[in-house]
Amino acid sequence: MNGSERICVKSVEVTVSRAPETAAPPDGQRVWLSDPTRRLHAAIEPAPWDPESETRLKKAAASGVLRLVIGDYTEPGVSAKDGRCANAALVELDFPAARARATSSLVGLPPIALQRGAQASSFSCPLLPRTRPTSAIDVEGIADTLRWGHPLDGRTMFREISIVPPLTVLTLSADGQPISEPAGQSPASPSYENLSQQQLFEAQITALLEAASRLPTTGAFLSLSGGLDSRTALVALLKSGREIPCVSMAGSPYALDARIARRFCESHGLAHQIVEFGDEYERRLPDLAVRSAALTGGVSCLSQTIDLYLYSKVPDSSRIRISGHLGNQVGRGGVESITAAGPSDSVFAEDLRTALRRRPMETWFIGRMAEKGYAPVLFEQEVHYWSVANYMLGSAHALQLSPYADVAVVEMAKTAISSDPRFSNPTAASIRQRDMRHRLFGPALRHSFQRATLARYDRSGDDVPINWGWRARGGPPRWTPDAMRTAVDALACKLGRRVKFLKSPAARLSHALGRPSALVAWPELLHGPLRSLACDTLLSAKVAESGLFENKRLRQLLDQHFSGHTDHHTTIHKALEIALGITSAPG
Repeated sequence: MNGSERICVKSVEVTVSRAPETAAPPDGQRVWLSDPTRRLHAAIEPAPWDPESETRLKKAAASGVLRLVIGDYTEPGVSAKDGRCANAALVELDFPAARARATSSLVGLPPIALQRGAQASSFSCPLLPRTRPTSAIDVEGIADTLRWGHPLDGRTMFREISIVPPLTVLTLSADGQPISEPAGQSPASPSYENLSQQQLFEAQITALLEAASRLPTTGAFLSLSGGLDSRTALVALLKSGREIPCVSMAGSPYALDARIARRFCESHGLAHQIVEFGDEYERRLPDLAVRSAALTGGVSCLSQTIDLYLYSKVPDSSRIRISGHLGNQVGRGGVESITAAGPSDSVFAEDLRTALRRRPMETWFIGRMAEKGYAPVLFEQEVHYWSVANYMLGSAHALQLSPYADVAVVEMAKTAISSDPRFSNPTAASIRQRDMRHRLFGPALRHSFQRATLARYDRSGDDVPINWGWRARGGPPRWTPDAMRTAVDALACKLGRRVKFLKSPAARLSHALGRPSALVAWPELLHGPLRSLACDTLLSAKVAESGLFENKRLRQLLDQHFSGHTDHHTTIHKALEIALGITSAPG
C-alpha cells in the first residue's frame, strides 16, 4: 500500500464482482461508494471521533484510490508506507482497477472476514458480512467451537466465510478469486534481540508509556478490573497527565474485582461506575443473546452478552473503550483459557460427532507451541482465535484500544518470551501454575515490566491490592479475608464443574459466599431466563433442518435436563450457541 495519508473509519464492507452488478446501498450511517464499472462496491462507516471523515472519504475516493485505517488510528505507522500495526487493519480501494486490498494486523485484530462467492467475493472489517449462507455450514469449525470455544485456523461456522490470518494481505479483484499472501517484514521494523535483559525490560516500560500517551481519552472509558493488566494501563495514562472515567463489572456486591477497582479509583480521584449483572441483566438476557449471535456469528455469543450489557449501561457519548487487552500475553506470556469442553456428542449428527471425536480433550495450542515456538503461536494464533468474537461485538459499539496493542510492545514481548527458558517446554500444568501464582502472589518484580511500572509511578494506589491481595511494591497482602473468600469460591466453582458429586455442595458454598468470583452462573441462567430461548431455538425448524443434530436425542436431552433428572448444562450451552449462530443468519 503506497501513499502517506489514510482515513480512519469505524468499519468497511467491500464487494468485488466479476461482472457488473447493482448492490443496494446500506443504511444512512454508512457512506456508499462504487466504481464506474459497478464491480467494486464499498460501504464505509465513518469514525464518530472524526466528524470530517465522511467528507474526506468522498473527496479521496474521487481521486481514484482510497486508503483506510480500521482500528487504532493512533498507532505509529498506520499512515506510513508498509506500516505494521498491532491493532489496526489497513484497506486500499483502487476504483479505476476495481480492486480492493486489506492487510491484517500483527495479531489479526480487528478481524477481517472474507466471504467467497461464485460471482463475487467480499471482505468486511471488523463485522461479519451481513449475508451469511445457511446452506454451507462448516462442520470442522463447529467441532472446534464445541471443543475449545472458538474455531481454529481461520474457520467460522460457515464454509464460505473465513477469518484472514494475522499479517496477511488479502486482494480482491474482478479478474479472479481472492488472493492471500504474507504481509512480510517491514524494512523499518526494529529488532530487539541484541538488547540485554535489563535493556529490554526498560524498553518495555518506555514503550508502554509511549503507547498510552498516544491514546485518546475524549469520549473514552477504561475497563478496570482488580488485576494487573488494566491497572497498569490506567497508571500509564495517568503518567501522561490524563484522567479517564473507569467502568468495572460485578456479579454481586461481594465481587472483589470491582471493589478493588473502586478503591483504586478513589485513591486517584477518578470517576468510577460498577455495572452489576443482576435482575436487569437476567431479564434482558434472551434478547442480548440473540443480538450477540448476530454480531459474532454464534461463537461465544452467550458469554459475549456480558460485554453487550456493559455497552448498554455506559453513556452514549462513550465511543472509545480502553482496556488491558493483550496485557496478559505481553506481560507474562499468559493465555486466555486451557479448558477443553466435553459436551455429550450423542445429540449431534454423525459427521459432526465424528469431527468432534477427532479433537482431543486437551488444549489445542500446547503441541503447536512445542513445534513452532511459544511466542509465535501465542500472538499469531491463541490471541487471534480467542478474541475474534469479542472484537466483532465490541467494535459495533466502540473503538477498541489498549496500550498493549502496540507493535513495539508486542515485538519486545515476543523477544522476551523467546529468550525465557520458562516457556521452552510448555504444558497445561505449567500454564495453570503460573496463572495461580500470579493471582496469589503476582509476578516477580524483576520479570514484570507491568509491576515495575506500578512500583515506579503509582504512589497513590500502592495500598490497594491486586488480584487476590498482593501489592506492586511487595509487603504484606491487603484485604486477605476478601481475597480468601474469592479464592475459595473460584476453587469451589472449578471443582463443581469437574467432579460430579461436588456440584451441588459447590453451588451451595458459592451462594453462601455471595458468588464473589464469577460475573454470572450459567447453569442457573440456563434453568431460568435462558430456558425458553434454549428450547425454542434448539427445537426450531431451522435447527432441525440444519443436519447438525440428532433431533430426537436432542429433545430427550432437553427433557432430562429441565426435569432435573440429569445435568446437561454444558451440552445445552454449547448447542445453544451453535443454534443461535445458525438461526441468526439470513435465509
